[in-house]
Amino acid sequence: MNLFISNLLCLISNLIVFFSELSSNLDSESLDNIVNCVIGFACLCCWINMLYVLSLFEKFNVVSKTLSNSAESIFMFTIGISPIILAFMFSAYSMFHESDRFSSFRNTFLDLVVLIAGDEYQDNYKDTADFSLSGVYFTLYGLVMLIVTANIFTFLVVAGYEQEVRDSAKRQLMREERQKVECKN
Repeated sequence: MNLFISNLLCLISNLIVFFSELSSNLDSESLDNIVNCVIGFACLCCWINMLYVLSLFEKFNVVSKTLSNSAESIFMFTIGISPIILAFMFSAYSMFHESDRFSSFRNTFLDLVVLIAGDEYQDNYKDTADFSLSGVYFTLYGLVMLIVTANIFTFLVVAGYEQEVRDSAKRQLMREERQKVECKN
């Protein structure tokens, strides 16, 4: 059913693009937004289908089981670290609100998320050079978010992988024991 829905959505979005090219009176910006949403949802459905098909293969199953084993820990860690992220966000807004990058809570949040990925550090240093604590703030933010948080996320995923390796070994032993019992009978 999911495969049917995703293919239907792709077909609909392609027809919308095709007919919009033929007709010049359609509002292209709103149409583009609709098409992007439909294509995005279709890609989500295709991704779910791909996960189902790949889960049938033992080698890929390790990857998906690792992610599912560590998902709860990562979610709880994200909830636990959210006050720290909010503290950094509010402090950045209060210190640097005169800068365009930090002019609103939305801009501040988006800029700090970009910094979590390790992008635009130099631009932030340059844009906030007029403020006295900007170097200390961004250095502290980088240490906490890039080093500590990234390593904890990595640890959680590795713990999920180790659990899957143990579970996989147990399943393999159980299969071998069942085969031995079946051979004796």
